[in-house]
Amino acid sequence: MNQRIIAFDLMRAIMLFLLVAFHAGISFMNSELNPNLWFFKDSSTHIFFDGFLGFVHTFRHPAFFVISGYVTHQMFQKYSWKEVLSKRFKRLFIPMLITIVLMGPVVYILFAQLKGNVEAFSLEVIYPSSEAHPYRVSTIYVWFLYYLLLFSAVHLVLERFAIGAFFRRFKIGVNWFLKTVLILTVLVMGCLMAWQENSLFGDYHLNPAWPSVVGYLVFYIFGIFLANREDALDKIKQFGGLFVILGTVSFVVYSAQGMLVLKEEGNAMRFNYILMISSGLATVFYSFGFLGLALKYYTKQNIIVSYIAKSSYFLYLIHFPILLYFLKISVGFEWNVFIKFFFLLITTCIVSLMLNMIWIKAWRNNPPI
Repeated sequence: MNQRIIAFDLMRAIMLFLLVAFHAGISFMNSELNPNLWFFKDSSTHIFFDGFLGFVHTFRHPAFFVISGYVTHQMFQKYSWKEVLSKRFKRLFIPMLITIVLMGPVVYILFAQLKGNVEAFSLEVIYPSSEAHPYRVSTIYVWFLYYLLLFSAVHLVLERFAIGAFFRRFKIGVNWFLKTVLILTVLVMGCLMAWQENSLFGDYHLNPAWPSVVGYLVFYIFGIFLANREDALDKIKQFGGLFVILGTVSFVVYSAQGMLVLKEEGNAMRFNYILMISSGLATVFYSFGFLGLALKYYTKQNIIVSYIAKSSYFLYLIHFPILLYFLKISVGFEWNVFIKFFFLLITTCIVSLMLNMIWIKAWRNNPPI
């Protein structure tokens, strides 16, 4: 059970690229953006980015949390709980803290400059204070690490209560995979209903909204559950193609309804039952569908995929301020919206990879993260 699953490497590499593409395109959406999540909207927009980013958003983080739960469970089987906590602390907490303290001010300064704020270097800009951030602290784009820290604590409690053994003994019949996917779907829908949001997304607060945390936590726990079932990966492979088809049907409904709402209200982000249901279904189906296809067809490791997967953590931490810097540059040019997008995507990828190579060389092929 503890051998490396190369399909996870492919998923990490693809989802890292989609993360950069997501951040590169979000300023060009037609929909009004939540100012608490994204602080800038370009003068050039196109509905393509609403659809493309909606597609990327449905499965990127949920699939990551499934993989994280699966892999962390393997760690608990290989190491003592104290060793796992030590590894999680070094791997998650320290990089998160460094990023918040050092990268956070850079991110807020760049956003302030993008909005034309002449006092971009004031304390209120660098460490913004509000009711949501009373201590001038936000998890910004590393909210994912913050959630993983919380989930690791939950995971430790589950391991101490032998939840793995419970999952292995859990009997729900021959169609156990489909039944548990149904349970997962119901839980996700419940979180969205309680939250009055159309889709799951990360909350940057130190006290994030509980439906956001619980919504992603169920994917993480499902990863633990899968790690305790001997035929789990085979089941995911078996239903991968079907789930991608069902996810596509759900996403088409989501997109069609989103276009109607956008046309009528100018904002497809407002809560809508059809959007919530279709988005929730697409999230579950795509997450396991794409994972199933990766497990089925990616059977031989590729050197480029392996390199990007192993470097994904550093690239994730470093890419965001780089992208904002190039976004600030692009604002000064009367470029087509797609030229701006590809400019951001390509330059961010190139510079991030170059810094990654320098980082690896500096640590003699044994970087701390």
